Amino acid sequence: MKKAVLLTFALLVCLSQHAWSELIDNGNGTVTDTKTNLTWQEDSARDGVGNFRLTDWNEALYFCESLELGGKQDWRLPTIIEMETIIDISASDPATYAAFSSLTYSGYYWTATTQDYDRDNAWLITFENGGDGTKSKTSASGYVRAVRGGTITPSPVGPFQDNQDGTTTDTRTGLVWQTATPENMLTWKEALAYCEELNLGNRWNWRLPTIKELESIVDLSVCVPAIDPSFQETRNDDYWTSTTYDENRYYAWVIDFSTGAGGTIRKTNDSAYVRAVWGGINTIVYVSKTDGCSGNTPCYSNLQDAINAVESGGTIRVGRGSFTAPYTLNNQKSINVHGGWNDSFSIQSPNTTFLVTPRVFSGGLTFGCVTFKP
Repeated sequence: MKKAVLLTFALLVCLSQHAWSELIDNGNGTVTDTKTNLTWQEDSARDGVGNFRLTDWNEALYFCESLELGGKQDWRLPTIIEMETIIDISASDPATYAAFSSLTYSGYYWTATTQDYDRDNAWLITFENGGDGTKSKTSASGYVRAVRGGTITPSPVGPFQDNQDGTTTDTRTGLVWQTATPENMLTWKEALAYCEELNLGNRWNWRLPTIKELESIVDLSVCVPAIDPSFQETRNDDYWTSTTYDENRYYAWVIDFSTGAGGTIRKTNDSAYVRAVWGGINTIVYVSKTDGCSGNTPCYSNLQDAINAVESGGTIRVGRGSFTAPYTLNNQKSINVHGGWNDSFSIQSPNTTFLVTPRVFSGGLTFGCVTFKP
C-alpha cells in the first residue's frame, strides 16, 4: 500500500506556525483550541472600568467559577500545564498567540496549581516572556484568564535508570543525562562548549539540552531541588538550556531547580550550572550557509542534514540565500521549513531560494518564506 505524501508550498508567505495550539475564535468572547479541546476566555478578566484585573489566588478562583460566558457556566482557573499550551516563547510582551495577544497583559497570571511543598503558594506564568514561578495565594496579585473543558494530564517524570557510568537514562523519553552537576557555574557559550567537549559513559556527542528537554526532568512534586534524587548534587539554582530567548538574542532560557521555575538570563554576563544531555532529536534546528547560525544550535550547513536530525512536527529555520544541494524526505515525518531568517535568526523575510525541488517519498514538508526556482 502506498503511503500518503504531503508536500505543501507556502511561497513568499512567512508562516508563524506553532506545534501545540490550533485556535478558533468562536465569535462570542471565547477561543477554542482544537488540539487540546480547551475553550479559553478570549479577554483577560477586567475590573469595573475596563482595566486588566489584579486579584489574589482565591479571588481568581471565584471569578472563574462565577463566570458566565459564551452560554457556558463551567469555567475554572487553568492548571499550569493548561496555561503553558497558550504560551508562545517565540513572542513576547505578550508571549502568546495572535488570538489572545491584544487582550493579554504582559504580567503574571494565576494558575490553579498549588506548589506542592508550600501549600500557601500557587504557580503563575508571566506573559511577558513565558517564564513561571510561585507566589503567596493571599498576599500576591496576578491576572486571570478562565478556561473550560477537559483537563490535560501532566506528562510523567521518569522513571530513571542509573547506568553506573556517571549517566542516567530517562526511560520515558530515551534521553541520557549527565548524572552529577559540574562544580563551576558557566556562561552560556562556556556551557555549550563544555557539553560539546564532554566524554562521559563512552559517549562523545553530548550537548546542552533545549528548554523542553530540561523541563522533562523537572519534578514539581518535590523541591530544593525539584528533581528526582537519581540526579546527584543538583544545585538549587539556574541551569542553562540551549534555547535562546527569541525577543532578545542576548538572553537564553534557564530552569531554577530549587523550584522548577523557568526564566531567562543574559548569555554573557550571567552564569548558571550545566547538565549535559545525549540522544534525542531536536524540535528546532538551524541551517546557515555563512556564520554557523550565530550560536543557535544545533546548526547545519545543508538542508539534508537538518531534515535527518529534526523530529516529526519540528521546524527547520533556514537562513537567507540560495540553496542548490538536493534533499530528500523518505520517512513518516512532518516537518516545517521556514526560510528567510537573517544572520542572527531574529528577523524573517522571504529571502531564501531553493534551486532544487524536494523529493518526498513519505512524510510531509511544509514551506514558508521560501521561493522555488528549480
